[in-house]
Parts: sequence; C-alpha cells; structure tokens
Amino acid sequence: MTDNYYQPPAARVDDDPAAGRPFYIVSPRKFVLLYLFTVGMYALYWFYQNWALIKRQHNLNVWPVPRAIFSIFFTHSLFAEIDCVLQSSAVRHVWNAAGTATVYVILSIVSSLIGQMANRDIGSPLTDFASLLMVPAVMFPLLAAQKAANSAAGDPQGESNNTLTAANIVWMVVGVLLWLLVLLGLYVAMVGEEALQ
Repeated sequence: MTDNYYQPPAARVDDDPAAGRPFYIVSPRKFVLLYLFTVGMYALYWFYQNWALIKRQHNLNVWPVPRAIFSIFFTHSLFAEIDCVLQSSAVRHVWNAAGTATVYVILSIVSSLIGQMANRDIGSPLTDFASLLMVPAVMFPLLAAQKAANSAAGDPQGESNNTLTAANIVWMVVGVLLWLLVLLGLYVAMVGEEALQ
C-alpha cells in the first residue's frame, strides 16, 4: 500500500480475461446453447466481441457494432483474420476460412429471405418451418469459426469460457420465451385461430 492517498489505484492488466487474446473464446458447448436458446441472436454478441478484440489488439479504426449488425459484409475478413493467426502460429487446425465464411453468408441471406416470406405468409406454414430450421443451419459455420478462434487463441476447447453466467441464463430464458411464442404462432397458423377459441 502506498502512502500517497491521492494516487489512483493501479489496475492490473491480468484482471481482464480477454487481455492478450486475439479472439473471443467460448467453449463449443456453451456456444451452441447460447446460439440455439437465443434463436441465433447470440451471433450479434459473438461478432461484436471478436471485432472489439481485434480493434483493441491492432489499434484499428473499426466500429464493432456495425460490423456485428451487418456481419455478412465482414464475415470473410473476420474469418481471414482468424486464419491468419492460425497460420502464423504453430497451431494445427484444419478448416477453410473463405469457404466457411461463404457458407455462413449464403445461409444468412437464405434465412433472411425465408423469414421475410414467412412474415408475409408466402408459402406458410412451410416457410415458417424452414425459417426455424435455418437457425441451427446458420449456426454450424459460426461454430466452425469459433473452434478455429479458440485454437488461434490457445484454448482449443474454450475452457476459459465454459460455464454459463447469470447473464447467459437470463438471455437463454428470454430466448426460450421467444421460441415458445414462435411455436405458438406456428401452431395457430396450422390449426387456425378458431381451434384456440
């Protein structure tokens, strides 16, 4: 302890769990749970966290929020960044960054189109079911990127971010409620509103 009472306390750099890590680390199990239970909204947070870390690491003038919202325009550059770190390290991780990014972009666009069709009752209830099936389909390329990011960050299993926090559980509960509303909407679309009265 210092005798200078006016000196601000020195922050420890190692208190920040993300300090020194090139990418956002999360275990595959936790990633899948958060992605599915939040109906895919976790992808926004995932993209934001990765771009925020890249911005801080490389002192870049990028905006993580727009890059998360408009992820399809920045997926290839994020996956290329992950691949670049993997290639420059001695870590062996087999994946195709450009191909995985392309699959994610295509699935995201298809998912959005199907969702718009379902919202306009075009092809309902088939488009409603297809829209639901697109949630796990879009998740798979992101999961592949997460595994690559974990390997690039030196934590292949994502053990440093494996446990669910209270905030994770709250978001999962909100997601479950959203899933229930979606399923109720599908049920009503299939049997008709008269069956509920």
